[in-house]
Amino acid sequence: MDGNFTSIYFSNDLYHSFKRYLKPTLHLLEDGHKINYSQKQRELIVSEARMQRVKGVVGSGKTTVLAERAVNAHLRTGRRVLILTFNITLKNYIHDKIR
Repeated sequence: MDGNFTSIYFSNDLYHSFKRYLKPTLHLLEDGHKINYSQKQRELIVSEARMQRVKGVVGSGKTTVLAERAVNAHLRTGRRVLILTFNITLKNYIHDKIR
């Protein structure tokens, strides 16, 4: 169905609105897929007992690297890992990435 039909109750605009709302997000589509990290990202993922600052542009994978590094820190130490963030949305996104 391409949405090109006529109905007095269900217009093309309504069809496209439903389609837009029901379409899964990119994050949901990528969930569970293996991530191909760059060489620099693979270096940052290694969990070591040291402080490190990571900077990058939006969409460069900083949060994904953080999540993978937290998992590696947990596997290395067997202990819980504390991640501090400044808003609930980012907290939930990191939680989903780790899951």
